[in-house]
Amino acid sequence: MLDGGELLLLRKQVALQFKWQRGFSFCVSLAFVALYFTTNIYPAPITIFLMSAGALFMVLFVVWLLTDQGSWLRRYKSLQLDLSSGIVHRFQSSESGPALEVLPRSEVVFSSSGKLPRKWRRVIISEVAKTPPIASIATEWLLPVEGIAGKFFSGKRNLSVAERDEIRRWAGQVLDQRRRYAFTYVCWAAVVYWLSRGSSLDLFYAALAVTGYAAMRIYSEIRLYYDLRRDADDGIVVINCRAKVEDGSLKPVGSASEFLPAARLKWTEGGFAAKWRKLL
Repeated sequence: MLDGGELLLLRKQVALQFKWQRGFSFCVSLAFVALYFTTNIYPAPITIFLMSAGALFMVLFVVWLLTDQGSWLRRYKSLQLDLSSGIVHRFQSSESGPALEVLPRSEVVFSSSGKLPRKWRRVIISEVAKTPPIASIATEWLLPVEGIAGKFFSGKRNLSVAERDEIRRWAGQVLDQRRRYAFTYVCWAAVVYWLSRGSSLDLFYAALAVTGYAAMRIYSEIRLYYDLRRDADDGIVVINCRAKVEDGSLKPVGSASEFLPAARLKWTEGGFAAKWRKLL
């Protein structure tokens, strides 16, 4: 729990940081208004481009403020909840090692090794499923396989209930990111339609190219969502271990790694969770 002095210090830091951030947001809005009143001095194609880019920037800025967990507005609300609860999470590898204190709702570093950070630093507190004991047993029963990538040992094992729940959480995170920016995509589609009705075909083709690129990114992420759901439903992970020929026999090289077959993502490496799982 934070004591009275620490809570008072945190309140002062919150007020100071967000006073500057509100000023920055006001300057951005003022710059957009100034852009609107100065576009009459430019030719029509440049005016259309500046207004389209400025409108898209403002839309992205507002969506980021309202939806992103690390935005100023969302962080301000979560910091207020941390101030109300007065709870801080302490992470320490050993009793004598350096300690990291994190506010749980905002995920903002309160202190590092007893010192307050000069700037807000957000850390991701992730919940990773523990690798079940059967994983180490399964690595002892791998079969030699020779493929395009060379010779290696391969096998399979069943995912635990906790691991399958973690995959579903990650799939939900991928889908939430697309839903979060759905309003932005609709606005951009409106801009493209507006440009298609004008006389500036160059700007329309450029906008259409950006739209195609965004559509490909959206498709890949939506496909990743369904692949992760499939892996969670199947409950199977593939185990691979590199091998080499030594003394006339095939022997493993290094530690085994596990992969999700549908999503084609590394699940564990040497019995430990893959790095991307710690970013959830």
